[in-house]
Amino acid sequence: SSRPREAALPWGHLSETSPLEEIQAAYAKLQEVDPAMAQRLHPRNARKIKRSLQVHHETGVPHSKWFTEQRQHHLRYADHMLRLLDAQSECLSRRLDQRVEGMMRRGLRQEIEAFNAAPGP
Repeated sequence: SSRPREAALPWGHLSETSPLEEIQAAYAKLQEVDPAMAQRLHPRNARKIKRSLQVHHETGVPHSKWFTEQRQHHLRYADHMLRLLDAQSECLSRRLDQRVEGMMRRGLRQEIEAFNAAPGP
């Protein structure tokens, strides 16, 4: 799980209940490393600011670049469903980490590569 490593980062503890000064400092850092994403986000959206900083820190690539690349690829299937859930962030993070780790052990990367290599409809 990446959570202990995350806590060591300056923004690792950032949440919606963090003091405004901390959220502003994280937003200033985001403006520095990824001005395009900072422009897209509300300066007080701690969760999204934190996520964009994490993406940049862990990949070395600005979060906005990931968004741009994703938009260039069309979904293979036009029909899709979106469901929204409300749950505690820590609980979700722990469950998501466990799920993704299991999926990676079972060959998620290879499955995605095969899916992307297959011809579309």
